[in-house]
Amino acid sequence: MPSLRYIFHTFFLAIFFLACNSSKESAVKKAISEQAGVKLPDSLLQKQAAGIDFFAEGDQPIAWTIDMDIDKGYYFKTSNGISFETPAVKPARKNDIAANSYSYSSRQGDMSILVFDQPCSNTGKKVEVTVNGTRYSGCGKDLYNNAINDTWILEKNGNEILNAKDFPKGLPKLVFNIAESKMTGSDGCGDISASIQMQGSRISFSMITGGSGSCKNGDIRKIFLDKLSNKTADYYFRNGRLYLYLIDDSTLEFRKA
Repeated sequence: MPSLRYIFHTFFLAIFFLACNSSKESAVKKAISEQAGVKLPDSLLQKQAAGIDFFAEGDQPIAWTIDMDIDKGYYFKTSNGISFETPAVKPARKNDIAANSYSYSSRQGDMSILVFDQPCSNTGKKVEVTVNGTRYSGCGKDLYNNAINDTWILEKNGNEILNAKDFPKGLPKLVFNIAESKMTGSDGCGDISASIQMQGSRISFSMITGGSGSCKNGDIRKIFLDKLSNKTADYYFRNGRLYLYLIDDSTLEFRKA
């Protein structure tokens, strides 16, 4: 007959392993939940591919949608046939209400759009659109190609092929985490990080911090600081590779890790 000490020992081991498994399952569920929030549905990916940078919809006071192409224009329509189109206008920041404001007036009438920093329940942003005095409220989100949500190794700077032997930490890399709106990685000499905002085919970077100013091969660090830090870059994919199109029309080419 097993001793009482043996029984208690077995019991606590069982509890310990159950707790570990439960913790692992919770971590997996959390990761799955975050990825579900990151991945756009096919309908929004189609809009993003067509050039739409921001999409919003709501049902107050009636069902409505708006497509925003920040290069071309904004397209609003309602379920009862009201439509309003404007050319693209630059946003004005309203810090008192923590929102970006887009306003346009024409013979057709007036339309203003408020995109708030305040989140909606569906992980988007609170949006209000006012058309000729009628206010419509709902939620919207920035569109992007979620394939970028990965680790990318820099292999080419323009036409120059990089050699890993030139970098103490290996080839430079960028790691995009859309769920947390951040970029981490390395300039090949030291770790770097920045906040990011995805908008259509663009990535806006905050100031890039970190890296190594003492690195013998500092060309890539200089490019990151001069052409990505506090800048916006276009991105696109070709044959499974990521390309960043920089402000001076130069290109960085990455492969997936």
